[in-house]
Amino acid sequence: TMRGKLQIDLDKTDPSQNSGARYFLEGYYMSPDDTAAGNHMNNASFREVNFNSSTNTSPVAGTERQKSAMFAWKAVGGGVTLKSFPTEEAEGSGLVYLGYKATDLGAGWYHYQYAVQNLNSHRGVQSFNLEVPDCIEVENFTFTDVDYHSGEGVDGTDWEPVHANGTLTWSTETYNQNVYANAIRWGSMYTFGFDANRAPDN
Repeated sequence: TMRGKLQIDLDKTDPSQNSGARYFLEGYYMSPDDTAAGNHMNNASFREVNFNSSTNTSPVAGTERQKSAMFAWKAVGGGVTLKSFPTEEAEGSGLVYLGYKATDLGAGWYHYQYAVQNLNSHRGVQSFNLEVPDCIEVENFTFTDVDYHSGEGVDGTDWEPVHANGTLTWSTETYNQNVYANAIRWGSMYTFGFDANRAPDN
């Protein structure tokens, strides 16, 4: 049975279909005494692996301890900016990472890629928005999330982009609207991308 086990899209790990792709696995380690000691912000570690086939891996290097997979993108992605945001929790605090990168496509067009990782915030992330004036053309939207399975109960409806009133927004329902909404829950990372006819601006 596959219930409760990690599932992957074999097309995305097949070496013959993904030439040049790099893969990073992340482990998250939890312990009550570690949390009680205030060390819950460094419990993720990552390691790069090769896929020899769709289901067989071999390590490329050692484990990068106490760093989430977001740091792997920053290390190998070239020009990736990484920011962290502490969140207020009922007890203590949580942590959310934001990574982003702009790539020049030529002819005045740029690709923008963002990743939001909820490391350990119980509140979850319900929306992601950017200031993008309405006069800027945006197209080729991408979005990746978690494929929930095995009766987890979370509504896996994709976040649809909306560009209006100077803002580009992706969102799901609020907690009050749907307690099973497809929020970015702890230990998860969602990505957002698009092309625009405008160079990066602070």
